[in-house]
Amino acid sequence: MNNLISFVNNIWVITIGGTTVAGLIIYYIFGIGKEKKGKNISSASHDSPHITTKGDAIAGRDIIIGATINSSNKVDKSSQQRDQGHESDTQPKKRTVVDVTPEYLVGFFHDHTSIQAQKLADAFIGKWMKVSGPIGNVGAFTTFSQVTFSNRRQIDGIVYMFFRNREYVEDRLSVLKKGDKITVLGQIDRIDYDVQLDNCELVDADE
Repeated sequence: MNNLISFVNNIWVITIGGTTVAGLIIYYIFGIGKEKKGKNISSASHDSPHITTKGDAIAGRDIIIGATINSSNKVDKSSQQRDQGHESDTQPKKRTVVDVTPEYLVGFFHDHTSIQAQKLADAFIGKWMKVSGPIGNVGAFTTFSQVTFSNRRQIDGIVYMFFRNREYVEDRLSVLKKGDKITVLGQIDRIDYDVQLDNCELVDADE
């Protein structure tokens, strides 16, 4: 019996590495090797306490098969969870576009204390908004381009628009002139006495 327990433990280790190996061993031990073991058992003394009986062999087989199935189920569940996580990572995040103006957002800081205004502004951080106006300047930096409008005063809330895609900047922004009317969709990144929009792109005014 001790030999059977040691055998089962060894099969369990092999099962973790792959059910195919365990299946082959099970087939050999309880299939092809069954006749050889039967001959050995019949020729041994019936008084020996170390002889493996047929019942012990069946019990050992059931333990090994059960362990193999459990290990296979765990691998399948782990693979499904990993695939589901990968799918959720690759799906584009939905944009929440809010219908507000820069004047409305900076008004939080004109009409409330800073701590109150920040709580109101936090509700809009990460959401998207559209702004339109004539180009004041297009600044080129190493990793982004900053665009501002020419018709906005400090009291109205200056809007800083950041474009991160270099190809987009070179293809579309570089050909625009001062005074050209544009509409920008951007993600609200910061609000105080001005508004900062990130990940911006040019859109049609009617979109």
